[in-house]
Amino acid sequence: MVSAVLVHSLNVTIYALKIAEGLGYTREHSIELCVAALVHDLGMLDIPFQIFAKGTFDLKDIALLRKHPGHTCDALKEHSAESCCWLADIVVQEHEREDGTGYPGGLSGKEIHKYAKIIGIADT
Repeated sequence: MVSAVLVHSLNVTIYALKIAEGLGYTREHSIELCVAALVHDLGMLDIPFQIFAKGTFDLKDIALLRKHPGHTCDALKEHSAESCCWLADIVVQEHEREDGTGYPGGLSGKEIHKYAKIIGIADT
């Protein structure tokens, strides 16, 4: 499971950096985006492997999976320096959508951090 999350996070990071390049992001902003993309799914490690092994998800599984952004946010806040708390704000928003249909907060438009929007696109 750890290797699958790692490979997925690396792929999302590559796609996110390509998007940032297309948008003309500075090196500094690209590095920030890269760091956020690399850690965006750490909370998936809190999800029992058996859920993924089933291959299909019931409503209970989906509800549990939708908690992973919060798990990531909590882990970052618990184990990171205070200067890295900005990461938690981004990763908790990576499944939010422009039209408000995402989760966990149902945020929309400008309520969503620009890095979270890019990671969300790269994660699809």
